[in-house]
Amino acid sequence: MPRLKFTAKNILYHTTPTKRNETVYFDEATTGLSISVTRKGRKTWVARFRFDGTQQRLKLGPVEVISLAQARDRMISIRYEISTGLDPSSKSKAIAQTRREARLKQTVAVLSDNYLAACRKGTHKPSAKHALSKKSLAAHELSSHYLNARTKGQLLADLTRHDLQSIIENISSEASKGAAKHTYAFLSGLFSYAIWKEVVPENLMRFVVKPNFLSRTRVISHPELKTIMGNIRTEGKHGTREVRIALELCAVTLQRAGEVAQMRHNEIDLERAEWIIPATRTKNRREHLVPLSPSAVSLIKTAFQLNEIQKTANPPIFSSPRDKEQPIGAHALTRAFIRLRHEHGWPIDIRLHDLRRTGASGMAELDIPPSTIMRVLNQTDTSAASVTGIYNRHNYRPQKKVALDAWAKKLGAILK
Repeated sequence: MPRLKFTAKNILYHTTPTKRNETVYFDEATTGLSISVTRKGRKTWVARFRFDGTQQRLKLGPVEVISLAQARDRMISIRYEISTGLDPSSKSKAIAQTRREARLKQTVAVLSDNYLAACRKGTHKPSAKHALSKKSLAAHELSSHYLNARTKGQLLADLTRHDLQSIIENISSEASKGAAKHTYAFLSGLFSYAIWKEVVPENLMRFVVKPNFLSRTRVISHPELKTIMGNIRTEGKHGTREVRIALELCAVTLQRAGEVAQMRHNEIDLERAEWIIPATRTKNRREHLVPLSPSAVSLIKTAFQLNEIQKTANPPIFSSPRDKEQPIGAHALTRAFIRLRHEHGWPIDIRLHDLRRTGASGMAELDIPPSTIMRVLNQTDTSAASVTGIYNRHNYRPQKKVALDAWAKKLGAILK
């Protein structure tokens, strides 16, 4: 490690950062006094000494705040304390311990709120470069709600690993396995944040078992599909006409509910019978072209007629009842489907997302190639051959058009 005779000029010009994370410069005139320089150029006075047989270091403060004379005086006093048998870092350790104990007295809910606020700002972990996406934030907020409802003012100091495991198992049985999985991810991030901010001394999530479950395989039968679509088309006490059209579009286009719910005018080309979902709204962050069958075009035209012309240049197809210039929420259709399921007594194990699986199975029955079905659903190919997807940018419009037209025709036959 380099040694310098510290002067105001030497400290300014000769204690320079290197490619290493930390470079340490020692003062030739004062034993134990050093300057730690980070890769980004931040300079800190550090006292290095041996006490009770161990090498220790104590930060004195930033170079731009503490002068050379003050740093040398502090180093001399530290050496005097060592000679009298006192631990120079004991005061700092006591202060740190007091702070840790104070942090542990905060509730789980307070830590959860602080973590969510950091997620919104993009300061939730050291490597974060931007805030979490709206979808991830929504999942975290729901997980926070589940957590706060089950801790009810519990202090961090009283929280145990067993408590966290019980919370996840409770959510899995009372809410859903998917909610338990999201809560596990939320808690993992929460305690990593707490360790980083020195709120807790250890990561309680370290040995908590991650919820594991098999992928859903539910395919809606033809009689069930006929009943469900018939109920969706019939006016009832749940769901506006716009929401019911959106649910029908989910069945006809086989796209994700959130993508249908937040459809906007500039994404639709009725002359070409196309819907282009921008990369910012797709799960795999790739622009997705959806050829529209005659049934889909008819539904969208009806939605146009129902929706008043908005002031915005690019109004939503399905506008929010609270703000007509904004689309309905990504989860609005899922909630509407659940309410309709309760109202009409559909099988409890049927989910809105099962329409995609049912449509994919229906296209397979029509001898549509699996590769085309995958492209209709805009799923990412995880096989080794998917490497070619980096170079192959063909949108497969003709193949997808044939597949979706065939599915719409089959769906129409089922409903008749």
